[in-house]
Amino acid sequence: MLADVDRPSDVPRSITVVIPALNEELRIPEAVRSALEGFRVSVIVVDGGSQDQTCRAAEVAGAQVLQGPRGRALQMNAGAAAADGDILLFLHADSQLPAGWDMAVRSSLASEEVAAGAFRFKVRERLPGIRLVE
Repeated sequence: MLADVDRPSDVPRSITVVIPALNEELRIPEAVRSALEGFRVSVIVVDGGSQDQTCRAAEVAGAQVLQGPRGRALQMNAGAAAADGDILLFLHADSQLPAGWDMAVRSSLASEEVAAGAFRFKVRERLPGIRLVE
């Protein structure tokens, strides 16, 4: 997180959403669109060498696309290094953010006692035992 030294307190902090992806052509548009519903938000998709049209689908949805090394952590690090937002949010390519997510993030991080957070999630698939993951 960057210091708020020169920013007036009524200006919302910017958020960069980083999405590591690999062969997520069908899912990446929804993830990008859900992130871009926020205010003062940019989205970076870091592709780890997809063999499908993940990069094109992410660009069409409105994301900046970077090529990165294969591996989620390496891709997340590449995205974080390229980010210019005051706040970083990492999102799985097969996930979507809920309505109002940006205000929830800003509100939570307004407390000096909070440095990180996570959203609850629900898995769409109906697989045996999947509710334990939720």
